Formats: sequence, C-alpha cells, structure tokens
Amino acid sequence: MKKLWLFYPLLLIFIFTSCTKDQDSLTDRSIKIAVVPDIHYTHPSLLPDDIEDSPSLMTYLGLDRKLLEISDPIFRKVLSELIAEKPDILLIPGDLTKDGELIGHEVMKSLLQDLENNGIKVFVVPGNNDILNPDAFSFTTEPPVPVENITPEQFADIYENFGYGEALYRD
Repeated sequence: MKKLWLFYPLLLIFIFTSCTKDQDSLTDRSIKIAVVPDIHYTHPSLLPDDIEDSPSLMTYLGLDRKLLEISDPIFRKVLSELIAEKPDILLIPGDLTKDGELIGHEVMKSLLQDLENNGIKVFVVPGNNDILNPDAFSFTTEPPVPVENITPEQFADIYENFGYGEALYRD
C-alpha cells in the first residue's frame, strides 16, 4: 500500500504528458479549408462598357443581388488573398458563374488552375445557376442576347481536375 503513493502521481504525469502529445499531433495534422460559395462570376465581355446605357441590365440588377459588373475584380481579389493565405483546400459549393455561361466557366477553370498551381487543392460542385441555364445572356446589346451555356457533361469535363473527375457519386 505504501508504494501506491508513488504510483498515482506517476500515473497522473503519464496521463498529462500523453494528452499534451496528442494535442501536438492533432495540430501537426490540421488542414486549412477555405469555402467560397456563390461566386456568380460574370465575364466582362458579357457586359456593356457603361451599364447605365443598358436598360435591360439596369432592370436585371434592380431585381437581383448579384454584383455582375464587379464580379471579375472581386473574384480576382479573393484569388490573390487565397494564394497569400495558402489554405490546403478550397471548396466551391456551387454557382460558380452568373447563369452557366460557357465563357464564364472557361475563365473560371483558368483562374482555379492558378490556385492549384500555387498548391491549393480545389473542389467544385455545380449550383443551380451553373448548368443548362436558360438565363445565360450577353448584355452588350439591347435587348440582351442568349449565349452558350453548358451541359452536365461539359461541366464534368471543364472541372475534371477540380475534384469532379474524382467524384464517387454525382446527382
């Protein structure tokens, strides 16, 4: 019984040092994840030089919360901040483009490749605006004209290197 007085303090020391090691090893294995939802990227070529010269675009902007006219510089700023912050993973859970415009997806692919080239693994999921959207328009003319949007197969092809080609399941 007299020897137990030494056992309990040693046991407590062992438990506390074990907890400290586990805490350190958890920190060493941490992953930094960034999430950027609802980008609604609009390629500048789909907008007029002066948005106030387009009554259709002004009406659209009045009815929608998307920041179409500044989506390109905003997203480029986000990209530069992501590169500086260096997350391990970027998740984009849908609505990459305004309304699924092919040109928007092509530029988005290029911009996301810049992140991958900087060591950030990118994973995308399509949103309700990204595929087969009948609202894909160019506002450079009055009235606006439809532009090419993309199919589910094109989305899979464009974003194959951004987790989509590795997906185990697609809805």
